[in-house]
Amino acid sequence: INVAGNFTRAAAATLTLNNSVITLDGTGTQNLTTNGLSIPNLTINKASGSVELADALTINTALDINSSTSILDLNTYNLTMDTATFENDGTLRLAGSQTLTGFTNDVNSGTVEYTGTNTGVTHTIYDAGAGTDYWNLVINDANATADTFALGAALTVGNNLNITSGTLDTSAANSYAMTVGKAVTLTGTLNGNASTITVQGS
Repeated sequence: INVAGNFTRAAAATLTLNNSVITLDGTGTQNLTTNGLSIPNLTINKASGSVELADALTINTALDINSSTSILDLNTYNLTMDTATFENDGTLRLAGSQTLTGFTNDVNSGTVEYTGTNTGVTHTIYDAGAGTDYWNLVINDANATADTFALGAALTVGNNLNITSGTLDTSAANSYAMTVGKAVTLTGTLNGNASTITVQGS
């Protein structure tokens, strides 16, 4: 199912998708409203603009952001991956406040970008556990009341870290280590505390 405009499933509507793939491939902004419907396979394939969630999203099988120009913006809504895989060749955009359930990041390609909630609060960013957490990580909170994005564990970025605006904090209480595979671009704020920060530049 290819959708060039908004995808809206009304609350009272019945839609049986079986193992269908929904591909959002229009230009400009496309809104995605599921009203609790689980989507088996969702592909974001956009030459411009973004897909923006209007409510929480559940994926059963696969979520694919499959081009460098494709953006999936969760806004402040939760994402549940019900044993689903995630492939990211574009950008997954998070406010920072949402809950990611069953989510395993793609650490071989793609970008995860945090943009904030304009509330001045502190969010703990996603941690994969052992190994690499992100391929590219961007902190880009240009809101008037910028948030802080804090580490909850040691951070490993496989490729580039870009702190464009807003604050990344390694935690004053824990001073988590931070390792970046290639380069750090800093026009925002990095609170390094007493952390060991390693930039491999490979």
